[in-house]
Amino acid sequence: MLHLLRLPGALIVLALFLASAASSRAAVSLPLDERSLWELDFPVKEQHRLAALIDRGVLEIATVAQVPLSETHTHLGWPVATHLPNGRIVVVFRQRDGHNGSDEGDRWVIYSDDLETWHPAGVLEDKALRLSDSYGMHAIGWAPRPDNGEPRLVLAVGNTPAPGFTKVVYLSDDAGETWMGPTSLNPVIPVGNQTGPNLIQHPVFGLLASWGQPGMQPFDPSGPRGNYLTRTLDAGLTWETREWINTEPSLPIEPAIATWGPGHMVILARDYSEFGYGDDPERKYFYLSQHVYTYEEGHTFQDVNFTTVASNIAGNGATTSEPPGRNSQDTADVFFNPVTGRVEMLQSHRWGTGGPDTEHTLAETLLEERSSLNLWSIDPDDLLAGSTQWRFDGTLIERIGYARPGNKDGLHPGGSVLDFARGQQHIFVYAGWRRGPTSIYRISRTLDTTQWLAAVAEVDEELKDFVDPAPIIPAIYWTGEGNRWGGQSNAWSWLAYDDPAFPSYTTVSSDEIYRFYYDLAGMSGSTSTVRMNRDNMTIASLNLAGIGSSGFAFTNVDTNGSGLMLAGPVDVISGVHSFTPPSPGRTIELMTDSTWSIAEGAALLFSHVLSGPYDLVKAGRGTLLITGNQLHTGDTLVDRGVFGLGNAPGSLAGDLSFAPGGRLRFNPVHVLGVMGKVSFEGTFGIGDIDGLDASVPPGTYNLINGNVDMANLKNIGLTRAAPIGPDRWAYFGTEGALTVTVVDALPEPPTLSLHWIGFDANRPVLELDGPAGATFTIETSTNLVNWSDLDSFTPGTVPAQWMDPRTLTQDPRFYRLRLGHQDGDE
Repeated sequence: MLHLLRLPGALIVLALFLASAASSRAAVSLPLDERSLWELDFPVKEQHRLAALIDRGVLEIATVAQVPLSETHTHLGWPVATHLPNGRIVVVFRQRDGHNGSDEGDRWVIYSDDLETWHPAGVLEDKALRLSDSYGMHAIGWAPRPDNGEPRLVLAVGNTPAPGFTKVVYLSDDAGETWMGPTSLNPVIPVGNQTGPNLIQHPVFGLLASWGQPGMQPFDPSGPRGNYLTRTLDAGLTWETREWINTEPSLPIEPAIATWGPGHMVILARDYSEFGYGDDPERKYFYLSQHVYTYEEGHTFQDVNFTTVASNIAGNGATTSEPPGRNSQDTADVFFNPVTGRVEMLQSHRWGTGGPDTEHTLAETLLEERSSLNLWSIDPDDLLAGSTQWRFDGTLIERIGYARPGNKDGLHPGGSVLDFARGQQHIFVYAGWRRGPTSIYRISRTLDTTQWLAAVAEVDEELKDFVDPAPIIPAIYWTGEGNRWGGQSNAWSWLAYDDPAFPSYTTVSSDEIYRFYYDLAGMSGSTSTVRMNRDNMTIASLNLAGIGSSGFAFTNVDTNGSGLMLAGPVDVISGVHSFTPPSPGRTIELMTDSTWSIAEGAALLFSHVLSGPYDLVKAGRGTLLITGNQLHTGDTLVDRGVFGLGNAPGSLAGDLSFAPGGRLRFNPVHVLGVMGKVSFEGTFGIGDIDGLDASVPPGTYNLINGNVDMANLKNIGLTRAAPIGPDRWAYFGTEGALTVTVVDALPEPPTLSLHWIGFDANRPVLELDGPAGATFTIETSTNLVNWSDLDSFTPGTVPAQWMDPRTLTQDPRFYRLRLGHQDGDE
């Protein structure tokens, strides 16, 4: 059952006081109860900022609809609105058990005449007429009735599961209190194409709805690029379609449409194509696509055609791992503001703060990331002239956002209304959690954008030195104190202790961030398996300890969830711990560069799968062994300690490098595959191979397949073999993969000779002998203590003569011969 709030009577007001320069102002407040503040989750600084803007009269925030937390279906989403000539505002949204709820859900229509009291429409009391479609976007508008009666409300719905209804329409002739329908939109629009969030009154063509491409499909430049307008001239009874082909390989989703002047139109949409990428391959943005139609007198509806370009309104770059950059923007809204004379738009940036060309990857500020609702504008003449440069007019609200993966939901602003009587734009958004609860909120801002910009600049100056406190991340403690866990090997799938002293249990929730501490010091010799049965869990840090072979085995057995995210470091203090293989297709996603510090004597056996474009740093003197195909595309750096394969094959998708303190685990059976480059930052020799000793039988072993940089390797080739024990020597191969060959005997060292021949023009002449084809270096000294290289050369035949390039002086001169180059490589 939907619970509608009457404001302000049902409010709990939270008082806020401005800091620093604003401290002398009167106390101000956010008119939101604790539930709403929890769902909106404003940072502390943002609460002060919003309170100041409300105090200046340029912004309002109010709760419109909530569902009691005791109910099952607490997710309210996708609100769109229209404003009738008599002042009534009608809002449509959906109620489900989550963003992607499995149930059919309900569409609700509510209305208000004063923006305070909201009423549910009577149609929702009739199960036979309930708007029970759970698929697709919806759009609402109004049109004059042919019989000159009250304006008719028209609600278009994207998709419906009902047989025979691909796109449907609901109509209301009493300002939204009762509804007729559903009836079919007669025009055939492909299944999956969704409407934008608004219906507009065009001065020539009637009531229009815009339809984009099907959402969530991979972009195919050669695929269909058709887009559609539908129009009605009889207030929703019959419809006509206009199809056009995008002039660029664009894939607009849920397109918002506006008209101005004699009938010019613009469509803005989040775009799933890649045509809007910038030139820099390392900083590719997904831009909102911009589609412009220039009206000319005499045009018919079938003459409508839009020109497609990429705007400068950028979301995240293509390098963002989860979700992809194309998902960083939600359904937009666009409109002509007669107060400013500009075309304005609302952008929901789900993975960052607002502003032009702002790329915010999840890795950069994971725990402090924001999602934001932003205002942009452009001169309509510039738009018709082909300009794509929209002006950023400020952020309306900013909340702690999608950086808590899969968690926060909402802020799509599509379907707002302009209220000229109040001088405001009313924006209806939903906010809360992806799997519920969410509620519907009204954000109203002044239509005087000049006044708005001045107020924003003033408040931002007041708060410029304000710093948000660090986020509080709950901690989960799993210890063996008093053998409390016993056989509860999978307890963390739903409960965990929130304090080492075990005062109480705490529920572990899906879609949240936790710090995890594991210490089986009190259960020496045993192993505890932690099974992760929560969706989209983020581990901010993981701290592992234990005694001897006691350890931590972490497995994810939930085949329905989206996996685990690792957003920080892993510290292995002691013990042997393991991540066990996941269910098929499951990964642990790196959400930032992650350092795994493993103490001396400790070990981590990792047979899960990592993903994400971030680096893994192996630190500490302990051991990290991997198996399986690791999919993270960042670098893997072995800064210190041992790294290598466990008891199964494994591979890395990115580069692998060893710092001077890093060692490679010898594996005689399995080969580590590296898709990128393998390099060594310092000299790396046979002595840096862990486990390569006299027990290894003679033979050649392939350690790493990949592009191995040999520049800093020593012990290359048989003549440079290093001892690994009694009657055992080993050396690296010369090119390609990293191989090591173990032998039980070395060939006799070559015989070198150097003989005096005489002088030639007062320059000493010597004869040398040694292995054919070898490179020789002549060294010289004046005291038989300090030697320096004089010359290196490879004679065609031996013996060979060599002449000192210098004439003899009074100083004594001694010579000696060695194999190898002048750089000392012997």
